[in-house]
Amino acid sequence: VTSISDCFIQKKSEGKTVLIPYVTCGSPSLEESLEILEVLESA
Repeated sequence: VTSISDCFIQKKSEGKTVLIPYVTCGSPSLEESLEILEVLESA
């Protein structure tokens, strides 16, 4: 079992859902990509 699978199993047992976002780095810009990743990390 992978760590991603472990995360899904744990969150499901807690009655929570999981979202795996995909971000295209450099779009719209490198700076904005970094900001997007920081926001996602804190969510």
